[in-house]
Amino acid sequence: MSILESLSQKFMISAGELRSFIKTAPYRYKVYPIPKKSGKGFRIIAQPSDVLKMMQRMVLEEFLSELPVHSCAAAYREGLSIKDNAEVHAKNQYLLKMDFSDFFPSMAPSDLINHIVKHKGAITAEDAYMIRKLFFWARKQDPTYRLSIGAPSSPFISNTLMYG
Repeated sequence: MSILESLSQKFMISAGELRSFIKTAPYRYKVYPIPKKSGKGFRIIAQPSDVLKMMQRMVLEEFLSELPVHSCAAAYREGLSIKDNAEVHAKNQYLLKMDFSDFFPSMAPSDLINHIVKHKGAITAEDAYMIRKLFFWARKQDPTYRLSIGAPSSPFISNTLMYG
């Protein structure tokens, strides 16, 4: 079953109505800055609308949850905490702490689509379109699609994209 068919059934709306919603999904985000912990600059948060969040969670669970996440990945994993990550490194003499600039926003729809194809096999053009529109946000004045800081799907997507 395609992503469109599945969402149409779950939300009990026609495929046409759903297509109209999905077409505008990258712009259905509340975008606002928050100060970085370092005090230097701001982080842009893009929080999807409630309906879009529900759709992201459904598609993530039904279509993407089987994508691999490396066993060493501790961030954003259910049942793991910062303490679990620290315990693995507690006996090391040195520790390197890094913060990647624009980590989530640096991930593009093509990265996720290529990853899905690599691990699950070919997907239809319509499903690729749905993934691009559902999981990545854009500004109307800047059509670059980017992974959102603030979407419930972004942590899993980043973890699976870093698998390799």
